[in-house]
Amino acid sequence: MPVRHKTTRWPRPIFKQAAKKGTKLIVMDPRGQDLMRYAEHGLKFKPGTDVAMLNAILNVIITEGLYDSQYIAAHVDGFEALKEKIRDFTPEAMAPVCGIDAGTLREVARLYATSAKSIIFWGMGVSQHVHGTDNVRCLIALALVTGHIGRPGTGLHPPARPEQRARSFRRRSHPDGLPGLPVRRKS
Repeated sequence: MPVRHKTTRWPRPIFKQAAKKGTKLIVMDPRGQDLMRYAEHGLKFKPGTDVAMLNAILNVIITEGLYDSQYIAAHVDGFEALKEKIRDFTPEAMAPVCGIDAGTLREVARLYATSAKSIIFWGMGVSQHVHGTDNVRCLIALALVTGHIGRPGTGLHPPARPEQRARSFRRRSHPDGLPGLPVRRKS
């Protein structure tokens, strides 16, 4: 269960309990955090190198054939383009960029890809970073190429506090409240 960095403070007790029960956590945070002591892998990467690190993980999954070809054939477009794009992002090339050992990047990629169920949680700092869109695209690509989506215990989850969710709904920030989309009304 990878946990990305920044504002993931409120669900930490849940992650700690899961780790104590045997769930393997991968925590990625350039600042480091106390949750890393419960993690199978705690990756304290160089700030601003999220995309390089995630692309190295994608590189391992794809070059080692750890991807879910059936899921990709049924649900994913552009896989060949992704394979081409991440070809040069080897762990050896990205290790000096992100500050994480190539062997660790490989272990993390293998753990995530070969787990029966993997779910990615991230805080708002990931998407609000200057490279936020690219960060989220990489996380989505990880879930899609491994087929860790659409089943219980899989997928992508950007946690938000309940009051943040409620506030966004009051402001009509949920998908059916975006400009140009019809508003659903209860009948």
